[in-house]
Amino acid sequence: MSADQDRINEFLRLHTRHETRVHAFILSLLPDWNDAEDVMQETATILWSKFDQFDPETNYFAWACQIARFEVKRYLRRQKRGRLLFNDEFLQTVAEETVEMDEELVARQRALADCAEKLSPTDREMIRLRYEDGATATTIGERLGRSVHAIYKAMKRIRRTLYDCVGRTLAKGKPT
Repeated sequence: MSADQDRINEFLRLHTRHETRVHAFILSLLPDWNDAEDVMQETATILWSKFDQFDPETNYFAWACQIARFEVKRYLRRQKRGRLLFNDEFLQTVAEETVEMDEELVARQRALADCAEKLSPTDREMIRLRYEDGATATTIGERLGRSVHAIYKAMKRIRRTLYDCVGRTLAKGKPT
């Protein structure tokens, strides 16, 4: 594979992984969905054009949010809406908080995945059926040969177990 193809693949991998969160960041600054879509498209174009400036040792999401923040400001000026809805300090604060929240969310997701692995196979299957397949308690009960009441009780116990495990894991500072 050529270096150019490697570069394209790396951009696509990172952009696809973070696109939804970058879009949510833009929506936090531009509550109008259509405006946010326009800015997201322009941001994606700029991210690609400047990808050779991105340091792979840094946080792609933070870098993308910085570019998105500048694009929001540019978009608002271009729309001639008079003055900006938010000043630079506010936009910078939102960008920083978003990145911090993203890091916390990633840590929580890792902890949850680790904790889910510690569940019994039956408990993992119940979680998979409910949250991946969208099955109801009735459907899960029929599939596992248990009453709806037993499924509700088990799901409550599993959720509490996962909640406690994630809390302990995060308190330790790293997933186990």
